[in-house]
Amino acid sequence: MPDVVGQTFAEASASVVKIGITDVTAEGAYTDVTPPAEPDDWTACFQEPEARAEVREPGSRAAVVKVVERGASCPESEGTRSRPDPDVPDSDVPDPDVSSPGDDDADRSDGSAASGGSASSGSTGGGGVYYANCAAVRAAGADPIRQGQPGCRRGLDRDGDGIACDR
Repeated sequence: MPDVVGQTFAEASASVVKIGITDVTAEGAYTDVTPPAEPDDWTACFQEPEARAEVREPGSRAAVVKVVERGASCPESEGTRSRPDPDVPDSDVPDPDVSSPGDDDADRSDGSAASGGSASSGSTGGGGVYYANCAAVRAAGADPIRQGQPGCRRGLDRDGDGIACDR
C-alpha cells in the first residue's frame, strides 16, 4: 500500500487505484467533521490499509483515507473530536456522547453555542462556523445545513443523508 498521508484526496485516490484498489472512501480525520461529496483538495491524515502494508487481492479490498480541509491541521491521532475553540483545555470540554440539557433533538453536544471558529483548526465541516446542536442551528436560522456548507458536521446529521438538522 502506498503512503498517501500528506497528499490531497485526489492524489491519494489515484495512488491507491494504481495498485488495484478501486473502492477509496474519504472520512473526516476529526470525528465530527464530514468531508464534502468530492473532497479532492482535502489533505490525507490517516489511511487504511496502512502505508507499506501488503495488500492481497486489491480488487476486493477497500481503502479509507481520513482527511481534513485544505489548510487545516491533521489531528495528532485517529478518533480525535474537533473542538470549536482550540484554546479550551480538554478537561473543560464536556463528553460528546452526553446530550445537551433541553435539546429536543438529542443531538450530541460539546457544550458550545454557535461561534466563529478557524477553518484551519479543523473544527468545522466548512466555513469556520460551529453549532453545538440543531437547536442552535435553528436559533441562528441556518437550518437545514447541507454537507459542505458552513457549520455542517456529522454530529448534526443524524440519518447520515448529508443534510443536517433537516426535520
